[in-house]
Amino acid sequence: MPARRRKIIIWARRRLAVEIVSERNSADEIAGKIELYLLHGAAEVWVLYPKQRQMWLYTGGDRGTRYSGTLASSLLPGASIDLNQPFE
Repeated sequence: MPARRRKIIIWARRRLAVEIVSERNSADEIAGKIELYLLHGAAEVWVLYPKQRQMWLYTGGDRGTRYSGTLASSLLPGASIDLNQPFE
């Protein structure tokens, strides 16, 4: 059975974008999406790498911050994502 491509985009008041990266995504494709989300008003862009159980958080500019473990965002009070859980 072929691997399913997992991709999700979430807008919380149009301020948060979440991208789940698969093997099929190129680095250029992801970089373009990050730029597009920020250009259209996202305050945060979360780029999740399920196999590595890591996430990069982008808030503008050219640099992102890498996270592993648990991440919480001020954009989603009370919510958190556990990067140690498998993405199924």
